[in-house]
Amino acid sequence: MCARLLLGITIGVYFCGAANAAALSTDQAKTSFGRAVFSALSDPDARIRSYGWQAIGQLGRLSGANQLHTLKFEQFILQDRDAAIAHIDNLFDRAAVATDDGSTKTELAEFRQLSLSVPEVAALALGRPKLGKVFDSETLRQFREAAQRQRPQLMITPSGDSAIATSLDALESSNANETEMRRDGSATLARSTLQPSLLDRIEILLNNNSFRPEARRNLALAMIRNGRSAKTLLVVDDLLAAGVNSAEQNGFALDILTTMLLVAPSQGRQATIDRANQIIPLLSDTELFVKASAVLSQIARDDFAKIISLQLMRRIEIGDGLGGNLCVYSQALPRSRDLPLELALVSRIPSEGANRIDTAGCVIILGEDSNLTSSLRELALKIEPAEKEERQRRLKALDALWNEASNLDGRQFPNIVEAARKLLILDAASLASDFPLTSTTSLSNWMERAETARIPTQLYRSYLLRKALIWLPTVVGGILLWPIALILIVLTSRSETIRVFLLFHPLGRQIGALGQTNTLIFSIPILRRLFFLPYRTIMLGQLAQDIASESPENNYYSSSGVAELERGAIAHQLRELDRSTLSVAPPERPTVVEKLSQWEGLLFLIGQSGRGKSMFVRYQMSITGQARDPEIFATAIELGREPAKAIQARFGSAVPDDRLIDSLIQSKRLTLYIDGLNEVDPDTRASILDYMAARPHSNILVTTQPLDRYPSGAKLLALLPLTRSQIVSFLSSRARDKTEDSEISGYRTQSLAFVAEKLAEADGEFEVGDTDGRERSRALVERLSNPMDLQTIADLLLLGQRPDVWALQKQRHRLVDDLFREQGGGDPFPLRAFSRSVYEARRDGTSEIDGDHFPRVAEVLLKEKQIQRYVTVASGFKSDGYIFRHDKIRDFYTCATFVADPELRTMHAGDDKFAGVYDLLCQELPPREATELREYLAERALDNGDHRMSDRYLEGLRTRRALDSKDPPWLAEFDRDDVAGENDVVARREAVRAQAVASMAESLARLDAGRTGTRVISAPRSDLLLEATTSLLSEAGVVPAGVGSAQKLLFVTPSQFKFGVLGLAHYGDLPTSMLEGARALLGLIPADSVPTMVVVNAQADLEPSKRSEASLSAIRVIFEDQLVPVITACDLLSLVRSEQKGVRYDLAGLWS
Repeated sequence: MCARLLLGITIGVYFCGAANAAALSTDQAKTSFGRAVFSALSDPDARIRSYGWQAIGQLGRLSGANQLHTLKFEQFILQDRDAAIAHIDNLFDRAAVATDDGSTKTELAEFRQLSLSVPEVAALALGRPKLGKVFDSETLRQFREAAQRQRPQLMITPSGDSAIATSLDALESSNANETEMRRDGSATLARSTLQPSLLDRIEILLNNNSFRPEARRNLALAMIRNGRSAKTLLVVDDLLAAGVNSAEQNGFALDILTTMLLVAPSQGRQATIDRANQIIPLLSDTELFVKASAVLSQIARDDFAKIISLQLMRRIEIGDGLGGNLCVYSQALPRSRDLPLELALVSRIPSEGANRIDTAGCVIILGEDSNLTSSLRELALKIEPAEKEERQRRLKALDALWNEASNLDGRQFPNIVEAARKLLILDAASLASDFPLTSTTSLSNWMERAETARIPTQLYRSYLLRKALIWLPTVVGGILLWPIALILIVLTSRSETIRVFLLFHPLGRQIGALGQTNTLIFSIPILRRLFFLPYRTIMLGQLAQDIASESPENNYYSSSGVAELERGAIAHQLRELDRSTLSVAPPERPTVVEKLSQWEGLLFLIGQSGRGKSMFVRYQMSITGQARDPEIFATAIELGREPAKAIQARFGSAVPDDRLIDSLIQSKRLTLYIDGLNEVDPDTRASILDYMAARPHSNILVTTQPLDRYPSGAKLLALLPLTRSQIVSFLSSRARDKTEDSEISGYRTQSLAFVAEKLAEADGEFEVGDTDGRERSRALVERLSNPMDLQTIADLLLLGQRPDVWALQKQRHRLVDDLFREQGGGDPFPLRAFSRSVYEARRDGTSEIDGDHFPRVAEVLLKEKQIQRYVTVASGFKSDGYIFRHDKIRDFYTCATFVADPELRTMHAGDDKFAGVYDLLCQELPPREATELREYLAERALDNGDHRMSDRYLEGLRTRRALDSKDPPWLAEFDRDDVAGENDVVARREAVRAQAVASMAESLARLDAGRTGTRVISAPRSDLLLEATTSLLSEAGVVPAGVGSAQKLLFVTPSQFKFGVLGLAHYGDLPTSMLEGARALLGLIPADSVPTMVVVNAQADLEPSKRSEASLSAIRVIFEDQLVPVITACDLLSLVRSEQKGVRYDLAGLWS
């Protein structure tokens, strides 16, 4: 049963009452604006504090204010009242004893101006005990007058019938000369309370495109303020269709969205989200910035934050900047921390001539006390750090800021990038004497940056001094001890015990190499190779076993092409490179072997599964002339989340000095290869990327499928698919298992015939010209261009099979299943159980193939060359069972589990190590499930901005659709007699199904429309509760009348009684903070305002009969001293829908 009606008694609540002093820390701020502005008010510079007071005035101003910004200001005053009072008291304390040079007086004058223009701030100031000590009596009088000023409210009032009739007649007239009358008439309607029949007439007028935009805007406002919003979005779309060149029409569209966000917040937010891509470019227009920022501030979405930040960056790039009040309004916008807005503002000061105080203040407002904000503030104000610790902090900040600048696209923001680099380099040069004396790494980095940017500095002199200090002891010691040390190093390569003692034990270092071990290993390559030679097996890890079992030199196809990628839009670049490579006349490009014969630095080799990335690494590390001794190979799985420790663990006690290996890697004297970075979870991948970023001058090559981010400074290379001619040569080279000339000749004939047939098929599909034909053509050539798929085709041809290009792994598995049945008495291959085992091993990071539970499976897969055994190549190297020969095979044997278990598809949608499984799911899932997964991946991509997996899956579905063949209608004429009758049965059932679907859709629509008022008892949020309340009250003829003070909704009964409604809703019991906020909000309502009631819907997730009375007792305590009716949503529903008509319309009785 619904809870009983509650009534409260009120006495006044005033914001200007006394409050305990709050701490000045921004941590106590509850709103984002509060955190930002309190950072400025806590600044040691009085000019920045004055900027903070100005920011409050800009957001809270009365004249020309946007009501959405005003709402944000009221939330700030409501929630951060105590902290604001603490800052006011702090100002008054300083002003009361001020004997300084006038900076406090300037700040006090700024606060006075703020108080006189913002009534809420004046009210706060009047309650402070020291106000009379810092201002004279005349100013106090002005403060009292300012505190009494009222903010203009969004209100609509009943207008006379004649005025409304005249307005509608003018609007419905076809006389073209009545344009002005239409404008005035629409303005009258926008301010009026209208009956449903009048709204129906206005709804028809909304679609009249002959009306001037202003008139259509006013009509839309009238509809929204009277509770009808849906049709007004057509007007918004028409106005926005004019593009960024029509400021007036765009401004009218923003007016409509602003009103909708105030009256129907959830509907307004959704409308804004749907049109965000049209609204965001309007930020480039300074005249529209206030309106556009107000609307966009209501959508807190990460996917829009980056686009908004890009638009703000473009303003800074072209010199428009964020001057005046634009910075304050920018603070309210969702912004991405990936784009350095604050750095861009500071770097553009010299070219724009911007006010340094305003820029510093804006940096603090936008930065909200981030780690780099203080350094950017100092750069803006040209403050040189005085203390050594401060200078060291500045150097670290400059490095971090340089990384931010390096991540910017220089083509999009050339002015910002150039200015930022110059600013940072010159500031680093001014701190040249503070770089560490014992290291040249940081100083060398800044020298390289200055040389690249062609900015002259004095860094080279400091670099030479530090280099001399570092190398002098080494050179002297080396000259004296070189001959002895050379002999010792060579001798120690024969015995591990002597080696460890002489090279790493403290006493051994003194007796043997006399302290010069590291110097010799660093300096002489041949000694370094000798030193690491005994450890080569453990340094290569799994690769050493692969090389021992099968030489990559005999198996690797070395003609695959490669192309360098630029930063930004990497997925688009990869698609374009693939298209050009697969064309009939592809451009000439270097092979991967040629391009990477002498590579250096951080390098990513990027390509789809099966392109040969891992095979290239095996080839380069095993071929004389390509190898880069010494070198370490590790899979990303082996490195885990602590790469440095994992690499050191390879050597164990053989190399006790844990700093030696890492220092060799950092100095390019030890090369590191990392294979399969995409195959680990996101946290592990981030750890490995951070490891690389911390070693920017190392030689590290990473193979991976496309990622969402890469370290700054890394070189990106795309491993390309095979061209048409390479497809032929690759297949021809695969006859390695045949020994007889006749067998080799026969295989080559078969392979050439197969490729010629498939390429001709692809060309024929392309020439047809339809979309599906072109997609089939693209997909077919793409399959043929993948070396792994071609290898499978070669294996099938060698086995005398005709390869099915669209199901190669499935066809290969059929041969596995045939052999398993042959050896097992007809038992089928246990695909589902084995697939589950493979999935769990990949999920848990254990051995991929459980040979103990599946011994026969392992035996058959090994014989069919689907897996390979770990080969023990050294006594100290542990064998670890079996692994799959390629990730495509592994993905195939994992896919069956994902097909059977829908939960896994959503659980691993963001895990790159299962990306190959999703490539198969788009082909293997039933059509309905495949579509559902597409929708889920699309929504996930929209939420996190990562479209890689979604796009690949969608492309796979497109190929599947293109391959699906439907029978043409005329084929029924040729059916056998025994099945021909089924065509009529199918047609009848299809007609019944279509009729049932249409009928169900109509019923659902009627049900949804009829429930709009009923949802008042299920609404879990205040905005949804108020929307449902509006619909429910309309059933009783109670119509909306606008928005009153404290953002309450106003209504008018048929008897012209006006009242306001506030709503409180939550899934569980109402939080105390929500109740206290509502009570404080009621204190904002003027005494002479219209009566107000509070509608409460606590425990919205429970049925009314199961809701606890205890939650209502807390509400009773909160509102017991307020003269405000408190009614539950259940009681309101019962009251409005009561069969007693007299009760239904007597809402005024609630206040009796």
